[in-house]
Amino acid sequence: MRGDEPYKRPYGWMRFALKVRDKYPDRNDWLGTVGWRWPVSYHGTDLKRADGIIQSHFKAGDRQALGRGIYSSPDIKVADIFAKSKNFTSQKNGKTYKVIMQNRINPKKREIKDENIWLVSIPEGTTAEKEKEIVKSSIRPYGLLLKNV
Repeated sequence: MRGDEPYKRPYGWMRFALKVRDKYPDRNDWLGTVGWRWPVSYHGTDLKRADGIIQSHFKAGDRQALGRGIYSSPDIKVADIFAKSKNFTSQKNGKTYKVIMQNRINPKKREIKDENIWLVSIPEGTTAEKEKEIVKSSIRPYGLLLKNV
């Protein structure tokens, strides 16, 4: 369990931890083993966008089927569907990989669209600064997952 939600480890994926301790002003309770933790979610993406998320933050994408914002899922198999067409080939070893971001999501700021789709809503017309504020208080990446395909 993470944040009172079932958590399934991302078996079959290589996980690279992101340096997030003390990155946010509200201590580390969202992440730690004691106190109030946020549930885990997964976001299928590509390597370039993953780098942007890691360096800055999530940004609302073009897909808005269930509303404008950041989509993620508590089920890595759902995120895998969105990562399938975005593979990259490593210049070091020549292998091809899929990319998924592993996140913690604030349960008070997510919309549960169905059991496998969570949305952090970003209203149309939101300024870039306000979007950044919403995102940083709602969904935080803490792991980069790669899977050889």
